[in-house]
Amino acid sequence: MTNGSREHALRTARALGLEAMFEDIFDIADADFVPKPAAATYERFFERHAFYPARAVMFEDLAKKLIIPQERGMTTVLVVPKPGQMDRRDASETARGEATSYIDFVTSDLARFLKGLAPDDPDTADV
Repeated sequence: MTNGSREHALRTARALGLEAMFEDIFDIADADFVPKPAAATYERFFERHAFYPARAVMFEDLAKKLIIPQERGMTTVLVVPKPGQMDRRDASETARGEATSYIDFVTSDLARFLKGLAPDDPDTADV
């Protein structure tokens, strides 16, 4: 799910070596050009992909875009810059100093965070 175009999302996924990990991309055109964090955009996304929000995780770099997913039952992860890395987000979008009950996890290392979720033993992956 992106406020950008499908082409931009594909280029980004390809550059990160993640293109095979996505079944589909829900872009701004799929959202009828109504960007996140509009509730209607998330609802359209849920309907189109027919999944249960309680079994999904939303990763975002802007805190305000995690409010609706958390209200709908999704686990939310705020991805922040690594220590020492320049933060290009506007200060009003970073969740610093604001209530963050809608953020379940914060990480500055997405790859490490995701690896921490993977089971060590492939035989227990379904447990």
